[in-house]
Amino acid sequence: MTEVSAAWAAPGAPAPAPPVIAASGAPGAGIPTAGGAGGGPLTSLDAVRGLEGVRPIPLRPLTVLELLDGSIGAVRALGGGVIARISTVAAVSALTGLGALWAFYAAMRAAVRAHPHVTTDDFDLTVVHYGEASGAAKFGIFLVSALIPMVFSGFAATVAAGLLARPVKQYIDGNPGAATTSNGTSAHGAPGMTATAHGASGVARAGAMTLARLCIIATIAALPRILFTGLLMLVAFSAANDPAGDYAGAYALLILGGTAVCFWLTAETAVCAPAGVLEGLGPAAALGRGRRLVSAGRWRVLWTSLLTLAICTVTMVSLIVLQYSVFYGHHISDLLDGAPVNSSAYWWLAADVVVAALISLLTVPFRAAVAAMLYVDRRFRREGLDIRIAWARVARANGGGKGR
Repeated sequence: MTEVSAAWAAPGAPAPAPPVIAASGAPGAGIPTAGGAGGGPLTSLDAVRGLEGVRPIPLRPLTVLELLDGSIGAVRALGGGVIARISTVAAVSALTGLGALWAFYAAMRAAVRAHPHVTTDDFDLTVVHYGEASGAAKFGIFLVSALIPMVFSGFAATVAAGLLARPVKQYIDGNPGAATTSNGTSAHGAPGMTATAHGASGVARAGAMTLARLCIIATIAALPRILFTGLLMLVAFSAANDPAGDYAGAYALLILGGTAVCFWLTAETAVCAPAGVLEGLGPAAALGRGRRLVSAGRWRVLWTSLLTLAICTVTMVSLIVLQYSVFYGHHISDLLDGAPVNSSAYWWLAADVVVAALISLLTVPFRAAVAAMLYVDRRFRREGLDIRIAWARVARANGGGKGR
């Protein structure tokens, strides 16, 4: 089924003309008709046949459950090429995050060994704890260990949301398997780069440019979370270098203030990647467009995003526990210290890497699809995109399959 580009156009573009309804009592009365070639009365059976393959996405503002259900349907309808691209982004981000986490562990272990934790027992005896972190350092390790995977998975989800934008659009239009749009836009999201016009090399260049723009958008969107995690790292390193210090106030200030800022900016940038791809915008314009779309709906966007993250965490809890048990229970941490280990430790290291990549592969597509569906829902609510699509569907059916 041919996509209808005019219905999805950015604000300011002309909306598709509504179908003409025959006068009461005339032949075909009450049945939509469209002018031009292929027009004429349309029977109920013809209407059903004209809309064959259209997925059951309600053309109205969506509830949270409908957003989640539509996201699952969109992921299930993905083609092999899109799945391969998203899987690559998710795996690379997961492995990069795992490397950053191991580097943090190694640095913390070095700081803890250089600055032993000294305590005094009930008998005023001084006890030196070599290689043992203080309570404040342990708390910082716990926070950073939880945040680093979230930062890198959030980056991957933003990039994947842009890659999923066009498949989700095709899914809503009822044509999830289409490779290109009717206006000659490739599945990568770059206009005028069809295989027919420019060949495979042109499509590859367009895809690379789109991916580069998405990486820039994802980096800017993740910057508050990166800074937040970096500040917590600094406090954790300070606690490791000065075990006797008091860092409760610093942790409290960072958690209360940083969490609120990160939540706010997460909602602000939730739909910028799909907006950039579907509307052909650069990184700065996409961020501004996403901010305008979520205005007056930030709490709903934030609630949906956090619910999605909670669902992914709960469903992956067994794999998360498995990953940390493998890391701490099979001498993988000794590799960071350069301590001698047996050959099985390297196999467990490979298992830890596989589990980390698997968690990302299973959660990133769903989070990305939710972001793309949020973009659609925000346009339904703010710009009447649902009405434009509905008119375009009827006009397309009456026009013999030709979209407007």
